[in-house]
Amino acid sequence: MNRFFFIFLITASHCFIYGQKDTIAIKQEALALKNSSTDAYNLGQYEESQIINQKLLKLAASINDPELLHLGYRFLAYDFVVAGDTIKARQALETSLSYVTESVNRIDLADTYLLEASLNQSSNQPFEKVLNSYNKSLDVSASVKDSIGIATSYLNLIHACLEYEENDLAFNYLNISKPLIEKYLPNDIYYHNILLSKYYLRKKEYQKASYHVNYAENHESYNHINLVDKESIYKIKAGIYFESGQFKKAYESLKIAQQAAEENQNQIHNVDLQKVANTFEIEQYKKDALVNKKNSDLQNQLLDSKNKVNTFLILLSALSFLIIAFLIYGFLNRKKLADQLTLKNSEYLEAKEESERLAASKSDFFNTVSHELRTPLYGVIGMSTLLLEDAKIPEKNKDNLKTLKFSADYLLTLVNDVLQLGKIDAKKIPLESSLINIKSLINSLLSTFEYSKNQNNNIFKLDIAPEVPDYFKGNSMILKQVLMNLVGNAVKFTENGVIQLSINLLSHDADKEAILNFSIKDNGPGIPINKQKEIFAEFTQLENPNSYFGTGLGLPIVSKLLQILGSKIELESEVGKGSVFNFKFPVQFIDKGNKEYLTDATPLLDDTIFNGKKILVVDDNTINQVVTSKILNKLKAECTIAGDGREAINIVKKQEFDLILMDVNMPVMDGFAATEEIRLSGYDMPVIALTAVEADDVRLKSVECGMNAFIIKPYDIVDFKRTIAVNLMQYQKR
Repeated sequence: MNRFFFIFLITASHCFIYGQKDTIAIKQEALALKNSSTDAYNLGQYEESQIINQKLLKLAASINDPELLHLGYRFLAYDFVVAGDTIKARQALETSLSYVTESVNRIDLADTYLLEASLNQSSNQPFEKVLNSYNKSLDVSASVKDSIGIATSYLNLIHACLEYEENDLAFNYLNISKPLIEKYLPNDIYYHNILLSKYYLRKKEYQKASYHVNYAENHESYNHINLVDKESIYKIKAGIYFESGQFKKAYESLKIAQQAAEENQNQIHNVDLQKVANTFEIEQYKKDALVNKKNSDLQNQLLDSKNKVNTFLILLSALSFLIIAFLIYGFLNRKKLADQLTLKNSEYLEAKEESERLAASKSDFFNTVSHELRTPLYGVIGMSTLLLEDAKIPEKNKDNLKTLKFSADYLLTLVNDVLQLGKIDAKKIPLESSLINIKSLINSLLSTFEYSKNQNNNIFKLDIAPEVPDYFKGNSMILKQVLMNLVGNAVKFTENGVIQLSINLLSHDADKEAILNFSIKDNGPGIPINKQKEIFAEFTQLENPNSYFGTGLGLPIVSKLLQILGSKIELESEVGKGSVFNFKFPVQFIDKGNKEYLTDATPLLDDTIFNGKKILVVDDNTINQVVTSKILNKLKAECTIAGDGREAINIVKKQEFDLILMDVNMPVMDGFAATEEIRLSGYDMPVIALTAVEADDVRLKSVECGMNAFIIKPYDIVDFKRTIAVNLMQYQKR
C-alpha cells in the first residue's frame, strides 16, 4: 500500500514539473499569437485576427493568466468594434478590465483605456467622458514613462477633439504632440499632418491645409497607410479643391475617397461575427480557468504533504465532487442567463430597428411634404411677384395679388418653420461664417413685410449706430432667421404703431471679434409677465381677441438658434405699452481693402453681370419654367428650356452656355445623373441645383455629382440673383 502511494507521489511530482514547463510553453505560444493578431488587424485581415484571438483566449484560460486574459479580451473587443457591434465590444472591454491586476502590463492597460475612449466616442457619449478615458490612458503611459504610448494617445485624442468640434483644444494637442510623434512615431507623422490639415480646413486656412495634406500624401509611409486614412486625405483634398473653384478635381478626389471607403467596408463585412458569437463563450473560459487553478492547488498540496496522501485523496475526491456540482450549477445558471440575454438582445434589436424605421419614415415624410408643398408654392409666389411688377396690371387687381402672395408667403413660412425646428433638434444647423451686408439684409427683410405692415397701418424705423460697419462676417442664416421671426411677430401683433429695429456695438477687441446688440421694439398689446416664459414653448400662442394666426414656432426657433451661438433672447414687455426683444450676436469685422470683401460684395451691387448670358433652365414643371425664365429674362439673360436631364445633355452638346439651372427631381433622367454625365463629357460651366427638398443627403449628392451651388425653391429673389452672379463671375475669371 505504501509502495503504491510512493509511486503516486513521484508521478504527481513529475506531473507538476511538466505542468510548469507546459505553462511556460503555453505562455510563449500565447505571446506569439498576440503578435500575429496585431499584425493581422493592422493589415485589415479582420477575420484572421478574430480566429487568432479565440486561440489566444483559450490558451490564457487554460493557465488562468490574468495578463493574457486581459489582453485577449481587449483584442476581441477591437474585432467587435471593426464589425460595428458596440454592445459585444463593450462587454469584452469590461471583461478585459475585470482582469486588471498588478501583474498586468501597464502599456497594455493604457491601450485598453484608449479602446474605452474609442467606444465612448463611437457611441456618441459626451465629450467629457471621452476625454476622461484618454486622460486615464495618458496617466498610465506617463507612470511607466512610455513615450510611444503617450504619443499614440495624443494622436487619438486629437482625432476625437476634431470629431467633437473642439478645434482649439485639438490645435493645442497638435502642438504638444508634434515633437513626441517626430521622435517616437516617425511612421505616423503623416497622420499628424492629416489631422493638421483637417484643423486648417475647419479654420478655412486652405493654403495651410493643402500643405499638410500634400505632406501626408507624399510621406514615405503613404504606400502602407490604411484605407480609412486614405479616405480622409482625399476628402480633405476635395474640400480644398471645392473652395478654390476646382470642381472637377474636387469631384475626382471624392470618387477616390468613396472607393477607399467601399473597399474598407468590404473588408469589415468579411468578418464572421456569428462564428465568434457561436464558438466563444466568455463565462465558460472563466469556468475553465477556475478548474485549472483548483488542480494547480492540489498539485502543490501533493508536494508539500508527502505524509498526508490519504487525506489529500479524500479532499481531492470531495473537492472534485464539489467542482462537478459547481460546474453543473454554473452551467444551468449560465444557460438561464444566456437565454435571458438572447431575449433581451432580440428585444433591443427589434426596438433599434423600429426606431431607425420611424426616423427614416419621419425624414421621408418631411422631405415629401416639403417637396409637394414647395413646388406649387414656387409657381404661386413666382407668378404673383412677376404680376405685381407688371405695369400693365391695374392697381385694383394688384391688391388681390398682394393678398395672394402674402398667403403663399405665410404657408411657405409655416413649412420652413417645421423643417427648421427638425434641423435644430437634429443638430444639423451649419455654423459657417459668411460676409453680411447688414443694410442690404435689413432692407430685404423689411420689404418682405411691406404688405402686412401696410395692412396693419404700421411704420418701420431703422436705427444703426455709426460704429456698426456696413459689412462684417457672421452666421447670416441664423441672423436672418432670427430677425425674420422677431420682426414678423412685431408686425403681426402691432396695429397703428411703430416697429423699431436698432443695432449697436457692445464690444470690440483687437482681433476684430465683436458683439452686436439687436433690438426689436413695438408698441403693440404687450405680453403679461406670467406668459413671458410660456411664449418660448413650441406651438404656444397667447390668447388674443384679435385672433392672430400662426403656429407658435417662431419664438422657440429664435431661442434655439441663438443658443447654438451661445447667446439668448431677452424680453421686456408691459401690457398695453408694447414689447422689446434683445439679443447679442457675435461677428467679425473685416478690412475694406480685403480681397474677400470685394469679391463677395460685388455680386450684390451689380445686375449687369446677367446681360447677354446664356442660361439653360432644366425643369419638368411648366410653371416653374415660366417663372424662372421670366425672372432671368427681366435681368436680360438669354434662357433655353429643357424638360429633363437627357434633353439637357443633348442641348449642351449643341450649344454653349454660361450657366445651367438644374432641377433635381425629373423624369427620364434626374439632375444628379445629368450633371455627372455633363462633367464626364468635359463641360465645366457652373451647374446650380434647383430643388424643393431641403435635406443633407441631397446637398451631398449635389456636390458629389459636380454641382457648384444649391438653391431651395421657392427662393428669395435677392439670394437667387446673388448665387447665380457669384458663379457667373467665378466662371468668367477662369
